[in-house]
Amino acid sequence: MPHSCASPAVAFSGMDAALVGRDTELDALTTSIEKGPGAVLTGPAGIGKTRLALEAANGSKRQVWWMAVTADSEFIPYGAFHHLVPELGEALASEGPATAFSVIRRKLTEGPSPRLLVVDDAHQLDQSSAAAVHAIANGGETKVVATIRDGEPVTGAITALWKDVGLKRMEIRPLQRADADALALFLLGGAADGRTLASIWRMSQGHPMELREVVLAGQESGTLVQVDDVWTIGGSFQATSRLVELVEDRLGRLDEEERFTAEALAYGEPLDIQLLATVSEPDVIERLERANVIRVFTTGASVTHATLAHPLYGEVLRATLPATRRSVLASALAQATAQDGAHRPDPLRVATWRLESGSASAEELEAAAISAVRRMAWDVALRFGTASLELAPSYMAHGCVAAALAELGDPQQAESHLLAARDLVSDPAMLAWNTISLADVWFYHAGRMEDALELVRKEVTRNTDPEIREEVMSALAINLMMYGNIQEVTELSRDVLESAEPSSSARLMALVASTSVDGLRLRPGEVRSAVEVAVPLIEENRHRFANAEDILHIALCVADLAAGDLGAARATVEERLRLALENDSGDLPGMWTLYSGLVLLYEGAAQRSYETQLEAQLLLDRYDSWLSKPLALVGAAHAAAVMANASAARQQIGGLAVEMRQTPRIRSRVAHVEALLASIEEGLSAGATAAVAAGDRAAEDDNSLWAVEGWHLAVRLGRPELVVGRLADSVAERPGTVASLYNAHAQALMAQDTVALERVAQDFNQGGFRLFAAEAASQMCGIHRRRNQANRARRAAVLAGELLPEHSGVLTPPFAELADVVPLTRREREVALLAARGMTSKDIADRLYISVRSVDNHLSRVYTKLGVTGRSELSTVLMAEG
Repeated sequence: MPHSCASPAVAFSGMDAALVGRDTELDALTTSIEKGPGAVLTGPAGIGKTRLALEAANGSKRQVWWMAVTADSEFIPYGAFHHLVPELGEALASEGPATAFSVIRRKLTEGPSPRLLVVDDAHQLDQSSAAAVHAIANGGETKVVATIRDGEPVTGAITALWKDVGLKRMEIRPLQRADADALALFLLGGAADGRTLASIWRMSQGHPMELREVVLAGQESGTLVQVDDVWTIGGSFQATSRLVELVEDRLGRLDEEERFTAEALAYGEPLDIQLLATVSEPDVIERLERANVIRVFTTGASVTHATLAHPLYGEVLRATLPATRRSVLASALAQATAQDGAHRPDPLRVATWRLESGSASAEELEAAAISAVRRMAWDVALRFGTASLELAPSYMAHGCVAAALAELGDPQQAESHLLAARDLVSDPAMLAWNTISLADVWFYHAGRMEDALELVRKEVTRNTDPEIREEVMSALAINLMMYGNIQEVTELSRDVLESAEPSSSARLMALVASTSVDGLRLRPGEVRSAVEVAVPLIEENRHRFANAEDILHIALCVADLAAGDLGAARATVEERLRLALENDSGDLPGMWTLYSGLVLLYEGAAQRSYETQLEAQLLLDRYDSWLSKPLALVGAAHAAAVMANASAARQQIGGLAVEMRQTPRIRSRVAHVEALLASIEEGLSAGATAAVAAGDRAAEDDNSLWAVEGWHLAVRLGRPELVVGRLADSVAERPGTVASLYNAHAQALMAQDTVALERVAQDFNQGGFRLFAAEAASQMCGIHRRRNQANRARRAAVLAGELLPEHSGVLTPPFAELADVVPLTRREREVALLAARGMTSKDIADRLYISVRSVDNHLSRVYTKLGVTGRSELSTVLMAEG
């Protein structure tokens, strides 16, 4: 998630916080001053207009006159000029307004030229001052920069600055997401997780001043806290006095009716415009829209909605509403939805209004709790479920509360609610689902995996009703999939899917389980086909299987890895991580951050992968993810091992519970990391032997993906002869998968065929596996070195260095082959490639915005490093690029 899309936890430093993401605007403003008459900067308050003007003024060689206009001077003739021209007051008193402009003009022409007049908040200028600014700009001797706040009335003289005089009108817009994240990290002074950056973005929408205030408010209130040097959200947002003042500065001029409408919208946004009109008057809504307090928009369904113009308005207004006011607003909105023909918004929001107004029934609250479970909004599910139980006991309310408590880290209380629910029903299907829910609490949250599996197996045996039995079998398949028992998952799923008429929920669970293991069995085609069948079943079963959609996308991601298409896997990860962060969906931000770390590792960004897996652990800790966090621990250990940081890798593995390490889902992955560590601590032969054993163990578990991954590690460690037969058999059994890439690598290295190894590196790179591509190029370098082919060795070394991202952190054994070869820097390679294509030093200098002397110096170092005498030999040494 930024990132990310978002985005791994990173630190940010070394920049002017107020100017992040403003390079283009600053260049345009500077150009308008130096080559034109100046510029008018427009935009909402807090967008950074003043700071941009100040930076341009500081960078100018002109004599700068800075005029900060205030509301106090708005009704005083020439009031804005008095602090710049002290003698103006005497002139006005003795000679009158007729001579005032002459005094101003004379004062501004004193001293050296050229000159620059900056008018900050020009919309507050009085008529006389505005006319004077216009005359100064029109005269052409002094350049003018003015800032204007959106939505404020502006005099004709100021409008004429861009319409008639020719000043450049520049609309200063909010920061882009990446720049907003960078500014947030700068202000925080350290790394932050993706969920935190997404929340700061939602509240600030890229407005620099508001972003700064959100960060400061979060730090002061304790909402933002540091965990292991990473900033994260540790509670609900609380408005500080500074934030309240900032918003009140925008909303303080509202009358009572306008304020009530804004608060109603803050409390219930977004609202259908007709619904809002039932608690307000149309003319009030229109006034608020004109004042840019609210925004009205039409959705694709042709429904017109209203929201507050800025998310921060809503955050502050909601945080400062007293309980009595909330109750009044809740009652008004609840009554509005009950009117005939009224648009009914999201049932969860209606239930919230009825709950806070004291008019909700147990049935309504139960329905709302079920809806919250479907969305994995666990805090909300707990609130509604508990409120429903306070009015009347029910099976479903107990179940919702149990699900929420389990996800929020209280499995004991969750179990108590499930047992209480069991006493309220006698229907066999409901009792079966109660058993499944209890097993889920044990399996996913209490660490009682074996007990949970045994409980569901007994339920399968006990039930004679075919439909109920299939439901229980499919639920067992899901748990076994998470446990890693691939063969049993395959058999159970097949039995359910081949039965005469499985229920929709049983069919969905069986499909989810089967697709999840088919990717691990190197069957990507089967995964994609099954996902197409499963997707239409998701919505109707969301209350029973809330995260089915994301598990199916995880299966697709694994299928893409199995097919050797890392680019497709990355696209899936980025999109799902973005959605998870936007919706703050339970532990899904942590899960998709975890998979982002995995993709980064294949891409060769080991350091970023390690940091991302640590971020995933932080996000998953919030939901006490017993089964998910171990994957992030192993992922971090794997990245650390790739960086040859054995102590960090062992620390991560040490965080795994003993029973978790023994599960098929985890043990082959741990064995893979242990093999890498053995290569570091005991030598390549020991590492390769351990890699073969790790692959064999995964194969015994029917996990073909991790089997070929383990065997390929032996190839990466230089011992292809140990596994070439295994990989060849895998290709024969699963053609067209990543096993083909691994086998080609083994065959090329076995034959010491550098041409084939170069092709392997290119194929890995094309598939996105830049780590493996760089390792293959490093091995190619080693073969050339041992054959005393120095130029070819250097060429391979340059390729290996180019394939990895900057600051990758990778330090796997193949890179030892580069020890005696000095690679080019990125700039040296860039210059050398252009020279090899026939470009002159001047052409290269113009293209790269450096001097001709710098080009020649770079080329001189390139010739020395590559052992060539001039440009004519470069093309024979460097790999050609398109």
